[in-house]
Amino acid sequence: MSRIDELVKQAQDHASAGRHDQALGLLTRALQAEPRHLGVLAGLCLTHHSKGDRVRALYFARRARDAYDTPETRLNLAIQLALTHDGEGALRELEPVLDGERAFGPACFRAARILADLGRPDEAAARARGWADRWPDVPPLWQAHVEALSRLGDTRGQMAAIREGLRRFPRYRPFAEWLASTALYVDDMPEAEVHELARAHAALLPPAPPPESIPRRAPDGTIRLGLLSPDFRTHSVSYFLLPLLRGLWGGRVKVFLYDTGDEHDAMTGALRGLAASWKWCRPLKDGQIAQVIRRDGVDVLLDLAGLTRGCTPGVLATRAARVQGSFLGYAGMTFLPGCDVRIADATTDPPGSEVAGAERLERLDPCFLCYQPGELPAARATARRAGVSFGSFNALSKVSPAAVALWSRVLREVADSRMIIKAWGLEAEASRARLRGLFAGHGVGADRLDLRGLNATAREHLESYHEVDVALDSYPYHGTTTTCEAMAMGVPVVTRVGAAHRSRVGLTLLSNAGLADLCAADDEAFVRTAAAIARDPARREAMRDEGDDGLRARLARSVLSDAAGYAERFEALMGVMVG
Repeated sequence: MSRIDELVKQAQDHASAGRHDQALGLLTRALQAEPRHLGVLAGLCLTHHSKGDRVRALYFARRARDAYDTPETRLNLAIQLALTHDGEGALRELEPVLDGERAFGPACFRAARILADLGRPDEAAARARGWADRWPDVPPLWQAHVEALSRLGDTRGQMAAIREGLRRFPRYRPFAEWLASTALYVDDMPEAEVHELARAHAALLPPAPPPESIPRRAPDGTIRLGLLSPDFRTHSVSYFLLPLLRGLWGGRVKVFLYDTGDEHDAMTGALRGLAASWKWCRPLKDGQIAQVIRRDGVDVLLDLAGLTRGCTPGVLATRAARVQGSFLGYAGMTFLPGCDVRIADATTDPPGSEVAGAERLERLDPCFLCYQPGELPAARATARRAGVSFGSFNALSKVSPAAVALWSRVLREVADSRMIIKAWGLEAEASRARLRGLFAGHGVGADRLDLRGLNATAREHLESYHEVDVALDSYPYHGTTTTCEAMAMGVPVVTRVGAAHRSRVGLTLLSNAGLADLCAADDEAFVRTAAAIARDPARREAMRDEGDDGLRARLARSVLSDAAGYAERFEALMGVMVG
């Protein structure tokens, strides 16, 4: 190994341990000696990327591609261009390698994702399907097709495509993982079948070593809590994690963050500042991540991703900590080997919700979540449209046929009303046409629908609530962040309560904010409740008020926003789990 290669290896070790400044120092020395060394240029790109410096990461990605024009360097440059919001430039970099003589799966996968991000998921799905048919032995190509379909909001179609992927590649675990997680959105699947899909995925992982295989750490008055996630960035998981870390700061629970994501922003920095340790683990394999966690002596490891995109279930299966569990980011049982517990509350998962073979329930009452909004625009709009505007800003995958049927009944009940649906994916005409067709099947014309893609900024997103009089929750998979944001903007939310956790999150949020009367136990009650508050402008105006009696102030005073109390209860639960 040359001296330069040794420096690159040392830099990689520093970067993996979160010591980015030391890594940059070594790589800068190496760059001075060999300005065109690919390992040095790639290492500088990766290290700046992990620090969240997208400008420098892009600079070194471009230098690497200019020095060595290969499919790999083009892919790396495309990733950095996409992260700096130049999706078209990223596609231009990838086009020369997408239709070559041999398949380059990672480039095709990334191109499909970029196309979907540009509001062209139908084109992404079609191109990915073409690649998958041309190179039928490359699983990521079919995976790219399925991911593009997910952006169109057709969950049932997506499930069919995933099942086809499993037929083609029966041992390719990501398809089993995706099938289990997508099942949570399906409105007509029995819960026993949802559980069976999760079990089938778990069976593809090796059995986990027992908890006793991890020795107890010598007591020192602290609890080392590891949090594993690909979403330590501007993401719904982080919105609820931030108040917890603020509440735990300075206490006996010391937080260790293990970041498996590839996107970093200001939220990443905020979370890092509230943790005893942060390590970027994206380049590591699951077993290596588990080794890092074991070396840190973590007492409790909580996975925040479950079976969602970017998850690393192999870390739990390898047994990285004596106590391991699922928390916050997944709305169902994972059945994962090594997942000992799942944190919920007695409202989302009442007694009797336990499932044989799944993780043990630990309840963090009265609510397993804590929400504290950032800076908010005014709650009251300056100008209002005539008539009542219902709204849903939930993910398109949550806008199920059952939800559309419910919302259509409300629209038919309330004359001169309309429905605003804003979601990632509705930039595409194919998505809008599909949704208009679903509503038309229930007698609701396109003239009563306002279908929109995402706003450019978070503030514009929140200001969109000015146009909404009553938010209608999705079903069977409830909103979480959207429900809290609506309340913070003075907008009441009506939810249809079901039996499973994902159909009861709205119940715990609204109940703990003092709005239990907006929780409906059946379809008829949902329609009555939504129509009643739509016809009560005085109550809605009172909720918009920004004084002490408005919904925003009531939310801030509620247990749902009490970060100090929440952190105290969470710390006590960690103590019980450690034993």
